Amino acid sequence: MIIMPILDKDKIYNVEIKLKDYFEDQNLGVFEKHYESDLIVNGQNYNDSSYNAKNANLNSLVNFIRNNTIYMRSSYVLTSRRNEQGKMYTYRIPAPPRKVTEGLDCLYGNIIQDMKKSIPQNEKGRILSLKKLGVTDHIMEKDLKLVRKSTESSYITDKNDPRLKEKELYLLFATIEFLDLFDCTVLEDSTMDLKEFQSIQKAFLEFNSEEGRKINKYYHTALENANEYRKIQFLSKIMTGETFYWIKRGESKVKIKSIEDGKWTKNGAD
Repeated sequence: MIIMPILDKDKIYNVEIKLKDYFEDQNLGVFEKHYESDLIVNGQNYNDSSYNAKNANLNSLVNFIRNNTIYMRSSYVLTSRRNEQGKMYTYRIPAPPRKVTEGLDCLYGNIIQDMKKSIPQNEKGRILSLKKLGVTDHIMEKDLKLVRKSTESSYITDKNDPRLKEKELYLLFATIEFLDLFDCTVLEDSTMDLKEFQSIQKAFLEFNSEEGRKINKYYHTALENANEYRKIQFLSKIMTGETFYWIKRGESKVKIKSIEDGKWTKNGAD
């Protein structure tokens, strides 16, 4: 399970990120054709491929999937690890869209890798940092100025808009489309009051303990994720005229209200 902590005005959410569109079978017993943590794309197994080198990264995983679905855009098969009862999940997942950026591929690969490592009935949360993955590294100030200039008369809402022939604009528009591949849902039972969290953080830091350093790292990841999320919302607002609500809380959409040390907090993100 991939968890993205994110700081709101007075609380910290823990958000589960997963793919929207996939088929999952949780009732598998002995699986005859595949082993655990298999990734099969049009008959090719990632585990047996040259892409699975010793120092292979997340991009290598995504490149394997994409390069083996160039001519046949079929879904691929992914299996989890087995639990103590010998059961594992199998997933059938649609082929990913064309590459937009390395950072977005890292996000996609992170989700796929987590599904490969998951164990039925034994989910473990893995903390995700959008900044560390480089998800918004390509959204620069000069590009946002270009978007503003290009949308003075009308917003860009159609992927066939002729303005998207300009590479920089296409990458930014495609970023929003790519992020829409994922479901981001607040885990209600894990939402924390910010003041209570900071009192706990302060207590642990006074002892300079390993636990204190982990809590501090978690807080800064939540802060960074909030800034990255606001940047995405800002881009969507000035480009399409619509705020991109990536995170859901039940049936409600989540808009990060304000962020400590935040940059993306006005002129279009609200």
